[in-house]
Amino acid sequence: MKKSFKFSFDIIFCIYLFSCNGNNNNNANIDSVSSKANDSAHLNVNVTKPGSGDSLDLNIFKICEKAGGLANFLVLESDARTMMDDFDIIYKGNTAVKPVDALRNQYFLTTNEISEMAAYLKSHTNDGVKIYMGSELDADNTAYPGQKYQNKTTAFIFPTNFDNTKIDPQSKHVRDVNSTLHLGKYTSRCEFIKEFSTVQLKINKFDEIYRKNPKPGETTIKDALSSSVWIDSCVIYALDKIIQDHLDKLDGALIRLAAYKTIDHSHCPSQKYPTQSTILIIPTNKDDHLPNYKIIDYYTLAFLAGFKKAPPGAFNHGELCPNLCP
Repeated sequence: MKKSFKFSFDIIFCIYLFSCNGNNNNNANIDSVSSKANDSAHLNVNVTKPGSGDSLDLNIFKICEKAGGLANFLVLESDARTMMDDFDIIYKGNTAVKPVDALRNQYFLTTNEISEMAAYLKSHTNDGVKIYMGSELDADNTAYPGQKYQNKTTAFIFPTNFDNTKIDPQSKHVRDVNSTLHLGKYTSRCEFIKEFSTVQLKINKFDEIYRKNPKPGETTIKDALSSSVWIDSCVIYALDKIIQDHLDKLDGALIRLAAYKTIDHSHCPSQKYPTQSTILIIPTNKDDHLPNYKIIDYYTLAFLAGFKKAPPGAFNHGELCPNLCP
């Protein structure tokens, strides 16, 4: 699942945390290149935060070393913007059913929710989280009058454990049935963190409404709308670390839906459809609650300066359903 970053030194290295496809085991050994990239000896540089004299904590790049390095989870801003635009065009702008306002393309997590989630995953040794799409059980004609889709969508986050006994097309990242993440001080208030049994009908409803029963005039792209996306736990750790290091600037993160344009099994082994949807995670500004496209950039510039070359990691990690499903 490796893909070198296409860097040009006359552009800004703005990037996102990203989740895609694969069967990554958090306990897998990293290769020599990624190991070298995450060696603190190669990160001995002093790059400061904007408006601050504090040096960045470059140990953040060691957070994902067992998954091949944090560079594996980063995406250039230009690529991310294209993927977000493609999602809106493909799934919200279908001329046969336009508009599809009930299909929301982003969901917000607060700083406290992210921090508590990261602590929970670490203390319970979960290998990641699986984000399921869901929708309201009843159509809302008042909010979406005259539209063919009227069931407002949502998302639900559940911790996972790695199960090497699972065989494709079963996912090796299995929902933790004993999870108590939904009982936390902050996560218990989160719209997107619930006990599975209380939202299972909404998850099923999303598949029924948005993926299985095309409206009149629709094409056959509905199954490419992923019902769930798995994200490695180290991405949550890194996200929490970045936010905690910049509490004066950040107030949380957006779970943003995005889409591919073509199948590329060399980088996304479990991708099933050319236009399959996925998820991006973007830190947000404290002052205006909008996506911050620069914060992770400063870590990347520091990484490049310390490593003396472009990050060697992969384009993405994670897992989509379909093709690999619970």
